[in-house]
Amino acid sequence: MRLVLLLLLLFPLLGQAEVEDIKCYVALEGGYYVVLQHPLSDVSKKNIDRTFKTKGYEIDGIIRHVTEVLECTSLAAQFSSTAAQQQDAIQPR
Repeated sequence: MRLVLLLLLLFPLLGQAEVEDIKCYVALEGGYYVVLQHPLSDVSKKNIDRTFKTKGYEIDGIIRHVTEVLECTSLAAQFSSTAAQQQDAIQPR
């Protein structure tokens, strides 16, 4: 009985993948550039592109969709490009 109870408690934990918070420097419609963040369990380039290209960012009351993902890194790390570092420093999150 204890074994069954233990298995029932542990089973949901077996299927959970580790989620990593990442931030990406992206280009938006209209020539805007921003840093967006999102938790992802699959940090492959294909999944990152798919996830972030479904996002938008409001600027002056207009939702601007992501057109290109330029650079991504973990939330605690620093971007490698100067433009991404500057945007990350000035953009509140």
